[in-house]
Amino acid sequence: MEISHRRRTKTPKLAASATGAILLATIAGSGPGTVQASSHLDTVLLAADPQMDTTDLYAFTSLDKPDTVTLIANYFPLQGPVPSPRYKFATDAYYDIDIDTDGTGRSSLTYRWTFKNTGPLGLGPDQSYTLQELRPGRPARTLVSNGIAPTVSTGPFGDFAARRKRAITTLPGGGQTYAGQATDPFFFDFKIAGMLRLGFATLAPKTDLGLQENIETLAIQVPKTTLARGGDPQRNPVIGVTTAAGRSTLDLRGSSGGGYRQVSRMGNPNFCDAIIPELAPHYNTITPADDQRAKGLIDTVRKPRLPHTIAASSGTKAPDEPRTDLEEIFLTGLTTKANGPIRTDLNSQLLNRDADPQAFAPSDQLRLNMTTPLTGRPNRFGVLDGDLQGFPNGRRLGDDVGAITVRMLMGEPAGPGAPHLGESPITGPGTPTGPTFPYVALPLMQT
Repeated sequence: MEISHRRRTKTPKLAASATGAILLATIAGSGPGTVQASSHLDTVLLAADPQMDTTDLYAFTSLDKPDTVTLIANYFPLQGPVPSPRYKFATDAYYDIDIDTDGTGRSSLTYRWTFKNTGPLGLGPDQSYTLQELRPGRPARTLVSNGIAPTVSTGPFGDFAARRKRAITTLPGGGQTYAGQATDPFFFDFKIAGMLRLGFATLAPKTDLGLQENIETLAIQVPKTTLARGGDPQRNPVIGVTTAAGRSTLDLRGSSGGGYRQVSRMGNPNFCDAIIPELAPHYNTITPADDQRAKGLIDTVRKPRLPHTIAASSGTKAPDEPRTDLEEIFLTGLTTKANGPIRTDLNSQLLNRDADPQAFAPSDQLRLNMTTPLTGRPNRFGVLDGDLQGFPNGRRLGDDVGAITVRMLMGEPAGPGAPHLGESPITGPGTPTGPTFPYVALPLMQT
C-alpha cells in the first residue's frame, strides 16, 4: 500500500461551529452560488428552503456493534437552541439515504423517511414519520409506520434525553433508527473555511467563533448483511452512500400529488462546494447515475480551480493536471482496478466480486469498505494519516473533512501535498458525540 502517513502533534480540542465558517464566507463575499461550510448552505435556492438543505452525510462501522453500519444524514442547518415550530422536517417531502452496491450510480437500496406534524392543527411538539425500505423490482417495505421525531420544546415535553431514548425504534430484521433534532456535529475553523470557500490560506486565523447550533438528523443502524450485495459483506464489502431530498410538486389543478422533484443531494463532503461549485444547482437535481453524463462534471474534477487559488495565496504549488487522484477519491473510490495514481485497494465497488465492472460508472458517492477493521485510536485525518477506517473511506463524526479536503486538493495521498495547510486547533465537534447509537449529541437548549 502506497498511502503514506505522518505522526502529528496533538492539539487542544476547542468548541467548533459550522456557523463560524458560514459567517466568514458570507462576510468575505459570495462566489458562484455557494456559501461554504461542507454543504451547510449549498445554493441560493437551498438557503431559501433550509428544511431541504443537506448539511452532512456520515457512514461508518458502528463503534459498539461492529457487525452493523451506521448511516447519518443531517438537514436544516443553523437552528437556534430554542423551541420553534419551524425546526422540523418538511411534511411535503421525502428524505432518502441511498445505497449503491454495484457502482452504477443507481440505488440498490433506499431508506426513505416521510413526515407528518402531530397534535391539534399540527402544532404538537413532535412529528411522526414513516420509514420505508425500497429495492428495485420489489414492493416498498414499511419498516416504521408511526415513528416519533422529537424536537426541542418546553414545559412537560422538556426532558429531551428521555424523549429521544423512547424515539429510537428497533427495525425488523435487526438494526434501529432515530429521526429528530440533535446538535450539529460538523466542525470547521476560519482558516480552513477561508481556503475551501475562497482559496485564501492566510485570510483568517486558526480559530472558531465558538457558536453551535442544532440540525435535524436521520440516523439508521443496520446489519452489514442487509447492505451488502447478496447479503455477503466479505465477498462484496463496499457500498456507496448518498442522501437526497425532494419536494412534492403540484398537479395541473394546483394541488400536491404531481410527484416529487429532487432539490438536494450529498455524497462526499465538500464535493459540491469545493470541487464543482459552478455546477452546484444542477448537481443537486441529478442522481449519481447521471454524473458521468453531466456536462463538465468530470472535467471540473480533473481541473479544479481551487488548488491554484490556494497555492497562489500560500506559497505552495498546485498539483499537476489532470487531477486523476481527485477523480479516484471522489468518483471511483480507491482501487488499483481504476488505474488511478493512488495505488491501493480500499473502497471502490469494483472490489465487489459480484459487481459488473462493465456497468461501473464514475459518480460522487461516500464509499465505505465495511470490512476495514475498527481502530482503537481514530485519527481525525483518516486515510491521509494512515487510519484507513476514516474519510474518504466512509466518514466518522470525528473526521476533520475540511482539513482533509484541503490536503487532498493539494495532492495527498497521491503525492506529498501540503499537510501543514490542514493544521488546525479545531480537532472535533464542540459538543462531544456519544459512544452508542445514534451517537450525535442531544440538541442544545436555551438555559
